[in-house]
Amino acid sequence: MEANDPPSSSPAASLVPGTLVPELPRKHAGPAIDSEHKRRLRWLGDFLGDDSPIVRSEVRRQLLDAGRSAQPLLRRAARHADPKVRIRARGLLEERARRERFRRLCAYVATRPIDLEKALILLARWADPELDVRPTRALLDSLAQQVRKLSQERNEELYQASALADVLGRQLGYGSSSQEFHHPDNIHLHRALARRRGMPLTLSAIYQFVARRAGIRTALLPLPGHVMLRLYAGTKSVIVDPYDRGKLRTERDCRAYLKMNGLGFQQAWFQDASDASMLRRQFLNLQKSASVRGRRSEARAAQTLLVLLDKNPHVRPKGG
Repeated sequence: MEANDPPSSSPAASLVPGTLVPELPRKHAGPAIDSEHKRRLRWLGDFLGDDSPIVRSEVRRQLLDAGRSAQPLLRRAARHADPKVRIRARGLLEERARRERFRRLCAYVATRPIDLEKALILLARWADPELDVRPTRALLDSLAQQVRKLSQERNEELYQASALADVLGRQLGYGSSSQEFHHPDNIHLHRALARRRGMPLTLSAIYQFVARRAGIRTALLPLPGHVMLRLYAGTKSVIVDPYDRGKLRTERDCRAYLKMNGLGFQQAWFQDASDASMLRRQFLNLQKSASVRGRRSEARAAQTLLVLLDKNPHVRPKGG
């Protein structure tokens, strides 16, 4: 047996849990352990192209458990001549990135005062780990500039505020999606922003993020199944429906919507919603989307986020 060989007569068999080959040594436990950790990583990398499902499963588990120390090996393997090795290495890199993004999202949801824009960007980075959020923020800034330019052409406060709906809804066409309602593209901020299509909550959030940049006071109205936006101008306000390209709605219209859906009137549905309560509803949207698509692990992750949010000391009871 060579000095660098793992202590097993059958390398493939040694990958199966419960055999004599130990787990990867813990990194940073000492020079000797650190050297063993690196040697073991290299050895695991040799099995990335193995055809045995059992071996692949164990290699995957140990490389993911290795955390950042496995990154250099996986990056090299992602350029390997063997396409099977390349594909599996890239898949592991993406999964590891998603796990890291999810941990950051969990930490934010559990411990910080909730800012809806910050939270939805973290959610987007979990969905797309390689996402560069700078173009998303730059687009929101650009939309706000267009809104400010139009609002400056008007003297009356309410008309200035309505410039938001004019630009996003009537000029640019942000509105309902013809795609499957619960598709992730309708939920995640960066995708809805780029496509100009989304769920009512996501579109209303986009309107609000643009409004904040443009100096327009707004609030999300948490109507069941159809979030809308209230625009404030001094002592006056109007309701707009971002899902219907910023169309104006009266309170009577909203009551009619509730009645049509068999819902009674609740004053809370017409009051300004907190960022935390809207984030909670977005997690529910994500959970529903995952369930519809059969993504059980994603649905469980959404449930974890809901539990963490409800335990956040900065969030009032029931997330509102």
